[in-house]
Amino acid sequence: MKIKKGPRGGQKRKRGDRGARIGPEVNARELRKRISAKDAATLQKILNLVPAPIFVYQGDKNILINPAAEGLTGYTKKELLDMKYWEIVHPEFRELIKTRGTARQHGDSVPPRYEVKILTKSGEERWLDFIGGLIRIAGKPAVIGTVMDLTERKQAQERLQLESQRLNALRKISLAITSTLDLKGVLEVLLREIDLLLPYAATTVRLKNPQTGKLDNVACRNVNEEEWKQRAGQLGGRLSKTVLRTKVPYAIRNLNTGSGEMVSDFFREQGFISYLGVPLIAKGEVVGILSFFTREEHDFTQEEIEFVTTLAGQAAVAIQNSQLYEASRKQAAELEEINKLKDEFLGFVSHELRTPLNAVIGYTGMVQDEVFGAVTAEQKKVLGKVLEHGKHLLRMIHSLLEATKIEVGAAKLESREVSLRRLFDELKGSYDTPLDKELTLDWEYPDTLPAIVTDREKLRHILQNLVDNAIKFTDRGKITISARALPGNKAVEFKVTDTGVGISPGILPDIFDMFRQGINPESSSSPGVGLGLHIVKKFTDILGGEIEVKSQVGKGSTFTVTIPSNL
Repeated sequence: MKIKKGPRGGQKRKRGDRGARIGPEVNARELRKRISAKDAATLQKILNLVPAPIFVYQGDKNILINPAAEGLTGYTKKELLDMKYWEIVHPEFRELIKTRGTARQHGDSVPPRYEVKILTKSGEERWLDFIGGLIRIAGKPAVIGTVMDLTERKQAQERLQLESQRLNALRKISLAITSTLDLKGVLEVLLREIDLLLPYAATTVRLKNPQTGKLDNVACRNVNEEEWKQRAGQLGGRLSKTVLRTKVPYAIRNLNTGSGEMVSDFFREQGFISYLGVPLIAKGEVVGILSFFTREEHDFTQEEIEFVTTLAGQAAVAIQNSQLYEASRKQAAELEEINKLKDEFLGFVSHELRTPLNAVIGYTGMVQDEVFGAVTAEQKKVLGKVLEHGKHLLRMIHSLLEATKIEVGAAKLESREVSLRRLFDELKGSYDTPLDKELTLDWEYPDTLPAIVTDREKLRHILQNLVDNAIKFTDRGKITISARALPGNKAVEFKVTDTGVGISPGILPDIFDMFRQGINPESSSSPGVGLGLHIVKKFTDILGGEIEVKSQVGKGSTFTVTIPSNL
């Protein structure tokens, strides 16, 4: 049999000439044209020269096989010739190949090329690109097919597709579990997404209890949850301890052959076969275990374990964040409850003290005014001291009540027109009683001081607390209280300046905090409870104003309050 040689190197092929070189890319259609009239023996000799696997079948039997086909399938030539042509085909494609092979021999229109999967003698799956054509041997129709092994390419495609699916699943799960800070919500979303995106029969989450250090059964999917939680104490064993201790994933291919000490009977009762436990690690700390189960024997690959480890890392961070959020929320609630109790206590104590104290002040004043009979000058002096300290104590109690109202948000704003001249006259009159100190109070405010629209009582508290604070920390010298309208009459400035001991620079930034005060060790005055300046700051804020303090230790302090003219 002569074979026509194709054009050499630079020779130009004639139109329609497809070439005649026999090689791996041999085309069944070309081969069919050239050998269809030759006998089988001659054809076999040609096929033996072709490095690409070639099969020729007639009826339902393979009749010609080349060595490359033996190498591909793992079967010997004799074994292949004893088989029907569809028997090496994977069951998924067997009926398709059988139908098309029969149709092609009958002369029906059949696609000349398609991808098919076969099973080798060792049971390995191989993907092939099959190109088939019709020939005649011994006067009967037969099919000749060349194949190209696509297995590596298919595996690469599957790996890429699997990696893409895993990355997409990781992204979806990550977005889902970070969409909430509620621990229960995080776990529900995590298990739901795992169930949707990963090929496992069941998933469980066990978290380490911060107090006991033991694992608590907190969430599961596709497991009898009630029984799972009831039997929590039986599920620890060496299996969980191994994952916690090593901080690496632990897999068991078949739980039925595992050690009883390692594997709980509960898992076997649920029909689980394979197991993978992955530690939940956040910031180097194991916070729990994420476990996967299958009901068919499953060999967890390294790529699979690496993927779920990455997933577990993201889940651990979300779980830890939700735990921290829950702890901070619980702490905030506890602090809020403590503050509420504190405010209720302060209000109760203030009310219970103020009522009898008002009676003491009232009766003392009546005795001093000789309502119940004559008193001596010395007795009046003593009664005056009682009244002075009683009123001071009453102001402290009133400060407690005001501070309580501020903290619970019950301080109301009552805005109306206020005559500053009249307010200052009243305030000045309340300090007419001689002070038991070498101290004078200078009041500097012009007759033209304008009226403003603000809360009169809160402004009075601001000024009175500033004056009381100055008296408290000034044993000798002078306190100046002044007021003036700022240019444009849009605001009024109030100043209280003393010649006291001043405020330490270390205390100054916190001077307006509740129960905080700059205690003067050289002053003979009572230090009070540290509410006056706190109320001053809060009321100034409520009135839309600003407060500034300047102080120098040993020389005194100046508090400046600016209040808008129209609240």
